Amino acid sequence: LLFIAGPHTPSQRFDFNTPAGVETLPSGKGNRSTGGEKGSSVMLILRPPDYKPIVYRMGGNVPGIEKSVEQIDLSVTPTPTWSDLPDFKNARAEQFTATLLPDGRVFVAGGISGGVDGGPCEILDPRASTPEWIEGPNMAFERTYHSSFLLLPDGSILGGGAPPNVAFPPFTAHERFFPGYFERVRPVISGAPPAINYAGNFTINTPTPLDIGEVVLLRAGAVTHGFNMSQRGIELVITGTGPGSLTVATPPSANHMPPGWHLLFILDFDRVPSE
Repeated sequence: LLFIAGPHTPSQRFDFNTPAGVETLPSGKGNRSTGGEKGSSVMLILRPPDYKPIVYRMGGNVPGIEKSVEQIDLSVTPTPTWSDLPDFKNARAEQFTATLLPDGRVFVAGGISGGVDGGPCEILDPRASTPEWIEGPNMAFERTYHSSFLLLPDGSILGGGAPPNVAFPPFTAHERFFPGYFERVRPVISGAPPAINYAGNFTINTPTPLDIGEVVLLRAGAVTHGFNMSQRGIELVITGTGPGSLTVATPPSANHMPPGWHLLFILDFDRVPSE
């Protein structure tokens, strides 16, 4: 399936196996952009056993929706619908990026213009009993048009890019955000294979296998115009433990996780990720 979340409505879904037309899935919020692809979107980490594809769309420059966030669960039959999530604490009317963290939270930064700096970032935990957006620190620089935010292998976020019509040089410096798990003792991956195949198993070496509650693959990012187009995450099933090792099931198919380069993380039962 191909799903187009926005920024305009209706969102659309196309099944390559039954090319009889495009299914439309309207949003109660309407369009999120008057032009220029404002706002952002992200798909949450796919989790076993059902790997539900849940997509967020958020922000935008249409009056009244600059703080709004909504989600759709595309596994719902026969017709999924958009529903509201908690609003941002801050209006994000320009292009910004939603980035998946290895612990499953959604990190949002950018999209705020006209202030003395770039405004605060925000994080939401989709698995919290009462999810809400939590503010983080302000960025030193405005990050709107052509800005980018990427997850790095150590679990930090690199932000860069500048608002439009800024004379170069000088360039706007990059910034780096360190989530709270940088203050925790983190699990360690001491060994893993350089490549894996679908529908199989592989071994991860770690000194604390009995402390590991999750294994996650996240695709390396590719960002432009407020959207990380290659961002994708999947939780892998832990099938066994041994002395200093985990046995882990690989993704069931390329439909679950496309081939390519990925970041591998193990997380303890407090959802603190490794590098």
